[in-house]
Amino acid sequence: MQRGDWIGGKPSPDPADRVKAWKKQTVFAEHELPGTARHDPLAYLQNRSVDWLDHQLAARELLDIDPASTYLVLEHEYPPARVQDPDRLAPILEGSLAFVRAIDAAAAAMYSLQHDVLRSQGIAVQGFGREPFRS
Repeated sequence: MQRGDWIGGKPSPDPADRVKAWKKQTVFAEHELPGTARHDPLAYLQNRSVDWLDHQLAARELLDIDPASTYLVLEHEYPPARVQDPDRLAPILEGSLAFVRAIDAAAAAMYSLQHDVLRSQGIAVQGFGREPFRS
């Protein structure tokens, strides 16, 4: 959606344009490996970084998925950690996956508390809570 290879709302038929598919994203923000970015609220507001808790919570609230049976795909594009040696890469990916799984568990707990537990007891969520694209 809104990638650098679209012309007039459709993918360009020109292969040279398709090479620019990710140009728009990489101009504005460097790729991240989940769990490696420093916490920078301003970066989140400027779409230069990912708030992974919001990311996982939004997946539950906005997408028609069953989180328990949906695959988690970790796309590894953080330039300094793009090592080719499998022995060096394995602990990097293991640490990043552990981070995403922990954040996903936190999002599941937050979603359940806000949408199931409190609602079942007639208790409103305090304030706005954490909403996709709001925090």
